[in-house]
Amino acid sequence: MRWLAQSCSFGDLIRVRLGAVCHYGIFASEDEVLQFALPPIAAYADREKTVCATDIETFACGQIVETAVLDAKEKKKRRSPEQTVAAARARLGEGGYDLIHNNCEHFATACIFGEARCAEEEEARRRWRSRPILNVYLLRVAENTDPERIVSSARRKALRGRKNPGLAAEGTAAWIALEYGLTHALGLDPAGLRFHCDRFGKWSCREAGFSLTHNGVYAAAAVSNAPVGVDLEDPAAFAAKHGPETVAAMADRALLPEERSAVRGAETFLRMWTRKESTFKCSGSGHFQPLAVPVSASSQCYALPSEGLLLAVCGANSAALRVFLLEDGAARPIAARLLREDEPCVY
Repeated sequence: MRWLAQSCSFGDLIRVRLGAVCHYGIFASEDEVLQFALPPIAAYADREKTVCATDIETFACGQIVETAVLDAKEKKKRRSPEQTVAAARARLGEGGYDLIHNNCEHFATACIFGEARCAEEEEARRRWRSRPILNVYLLRVAENTDPERIVSSARRKALRGRKNPGLAAEGTAAWIALEYGLTHALGLDPAGLRFHCDRFGKWSCREAGFSLTHNGVYAAAAVSNAPVGVDLEDPAAFAAKHGPETVAAMADRALLPEERSAVRGAETFLRMWTRKESTFKCSGSGHFQPLAVPVSASSQCYALPSEGLLLAVCGANSAALRVFLLEDGAARPIAARLLREDEPCVY
């Protein structure tokens, strides 16, 4: 759609620029321009905002009137001039004006196309959705093991086929958290998404970046509008299970020499391990081979004090991290404290 200062014809979509905003209407004649509310100038500030008809001079407020020149696709969608004007006249006296969601442009485009559109609202939505987003959603596994709660039929089928009931329960909880997060963070309907599982078992969809993890007690889903990786561990449980010799052996098998130099015990090893896991999940493919995955500088570790957990995330939007605990179908924000490499932490 282009806008030109040219003569108006019956049924045209027209607008006038009034400072930083535009006022839209449907042209019927020089004596009848149909519009939702009078032009937004001081002289009409106290007038009721309803669909009304004025002459072209009142609509223009002394400014140049522009006419919409439709592209080929828009011409196919538009109503006839007679239908356009009839639709506008049928709404005379209608109220419910809203500057963001039901304004003069919504009215005029609905009359001509049969569908309300607003370029300013769409641009605002685009900017809002394109802001950096990285949310992590935690869910307790024991309370969320019913795969029938999952919208994706492909994922339900895959989980039913798992022979290990514990892993099936954890995978179910992680996917429930994911589907909640896709809607909560990005406004996406999981029912309308097509998920793909590669031959290594990694799931993805075109509309969002996401990553899943679980540690037996909790499952977590990271949701972002950029590629993301996540890992979640319980430092106290790990330290109770693995002594110093075991940790040293694990570090030899999993960490590169420069990574091992930062390890001073179970907790520091676990930080490096979770960062490595999140790095691989963010950008890796195939099977996870720890020694082949250098820890990314964009991976960070966070303490979740309220849950006693260690969280690692990797992704371009990691600075925008927000963490939520899902309880009773609602998301409650919880604190996530960024850990410096040389900072001891009590969970």
